[in-house]
Amino acid sequence: MNEVKSAGGYRWLIVFSVFAVCFSGSFSQFVLSVYGPQIMEKYNLNISQFGFVMMGAMLTGVFFSIAAGVAGDKAGVHKVVAIAGVISCLGCVLRYMGNSYTALLIGMIMLGFFPVFMASNALKLFAAWFPPQQLGLCMGIFMAAGACGTSVASMVAASFGSLERAMLFCVFFVLAITIVWMLLVRNQPKGATPLPPVPVVQNLGKMFKLKNVWIIGIFLVAFMACNMSVASYFATALQSSEFGGMAQATSGVVVSLWTFGVLAGNIVGPILFAKIGRNKPGGVIFTVAGGILLYVAWAMRADATICAVLLFLAGFCIGTVIPVIMAYPALLPEVGPQYAGAAGGLYTTVQMLGASFIPSYVFAAVSGTDYSQLFLMAAVAGALIGVIAMALPEMGSKAGKTERGA
Repeated sequence: MNEVKSAGGYRWLIVFSVFAVCFSGSFSQFVLSVYGPQIMEKYNLNISQFGFVMMGAMLTGVFFSIAAGVAGDKAGVHKVVAIAGVISCLGCVLRYMGNSYTALLIGMIMLGFFPVFMASNALKLFAAWFPPQQLGLCMGIFMAAGACGTSVASMVAASFGSLERAMLFCVFFVLAITIVWMLLVRNQPKGATPLPPVPVVQNLGKMFKLKNVWIIGIFLVAFMACNMSVASYFATALQSSEFGGMAQATSGVVVSLWTFGVLAGNIVGPILFAKIGRNKPGGVIFTVAGGILLYVAWAMRADATICAVLLFLAGFCIGTVIPVIMAYPALLPEVGPQYAGAAGGLYTTVQMLGASFIPSYVFAAVSGTDYSQLFLMAAVAGALIGVIAMALPEMGSKAGKTERGA
């Protein structure tokens, strides 16, 4: 704890660096979404191929998150994320210089290395710099980075004037963040005792046997099923003539309130739960309320203002508990900072699988064009987030040793 206290203000530079890495990855991925028609024309793609390209970075998360976390535990976060940054830079170059669907797809997959390796190891890095009671706030800021990158990309993409200029900007942007990472970030404060490297086989064997890490993964699957269903389908549903035919611009603004609500919850939630000193009772209350508000927002879709306000409140309620639980691996006695990289990699993999498959291949497949049924399932998933978290030990500051599982 003394080593952590000695970190001073430099620790917030670490948080900024983590935020910048994830922001740059998200920005560079979604800045292309505005240029969808040009990309499909230039590379002769159909809509399915374009969608697969946009999922390229997510595929990186599915296949490389565990390896990223294990590498961070063995070689140190600074080194493995720096290498991932170089790979992402090369991916941006390949996107810019390539003239084929294959080059574009490979470039997007390579781009995903920087944010994916950072996501798997963010908690491990924060745990070396911050006391336990601040890890939730750090994870909240980290989670906000991706959504901020996506939002900014959508706002400024058209200002580049062409697809090629947008791609070229991303080359230099990711390169600059990689250099900043290499020069400024350290694995731990000066004078702190480095964590010993963890053998790969030992690390993997330990992680796959830990019940609580799997519970966190399932917890994140429920969140992503809810979050991606709203992000992917709510605006389209609002525009449907069967459900009122809201204008495209209006529907986009309404759904953006969900994202801003989640972001606000990510920041406020850890502060609130730290003051309460307990996580689980409040987590259930907030997420059940969030699920109810989400479905009520859909029911009130005829009034865009009311719908938007309810979506913000729903996103806020659900967003409060996510970073708190994501910080758990570093607090759990059986994991701790030493194994936090592998734990982060495991739950990130499960999270990405949930984001990739449940909204599209479960919810949408079951509901078809019945959006009311789809958003009911999304609302239930949102409400279940806190219920799933009840299976975890209580890690709030007021919890006793028995509650913590120590």
